[in-house]
Amino acid sequence: MQTKVLLTGDSHLGALAQPMRRLARQNALAGLPEVVIGAIGAGNFLREPFSRCVPGGVDIIAETPEERLKFIKADASLLAVGITANFNTGRVLKRGKWDRLAPAAVAGDEYPISHEVLLEILRSDQRHMLTFIDHLQQVGIRVFAIESPRPFHHHLAMTGARMEVWRHVDATYRNFVSAEMAARSVDVVRI
Repeated sequence: MQTKVLLTGDSHLGALAQPMRRLARQNALAGLPEVVIGAIGAGNFLREPFSRCVPGGVDIIAETPEERLKFIKADASLLAVGITANFNTGRVLKRGKWDRLAPAAVAGDEYPISHEVLLEILRSDQRHMLTFIDHLQQVGIRVFAIESPRPFHHHLAMTGARMEVWRHVDATYRNFVSAEMAARSVDVVRI
């Protein structure tokens, strides 16, 4: 019988973990499937392959701290896995040179990059996360994605570039990820 939901992902998982623990202490989740929180790590783990299919589940092969999730077992008790990492634009916003580069549609004094180049940047950022979802689905685990909040205008990653550039990159990122989720029949919880 399916009795639990696993929530996993990057640092954005913390925003969900605290209220879930509070609700559990208040017994507000009685009668619902058990919600298990199992972080993989911060977004930097996404830069390298971090998962592989093994008999009975998916191994997390990233070098993560001991308290992090190491294995997701595909068994009859697991209803679904919810993932927070796919919509986190922070990696692209931080690593890009958006004070000097801009999507051609909104470029001012910045060097314009084509929509195709921007999509390739996004594909590169999501490559290992999408493989993780594929691995979960290959072993029969239902997956849903949890949208991350949009970056605040005062976020450190947003210094130096125009707000119009940030908004365009963020919107393109979210549209790209939404299309990837739809192609995999992964439902998205919108925030």
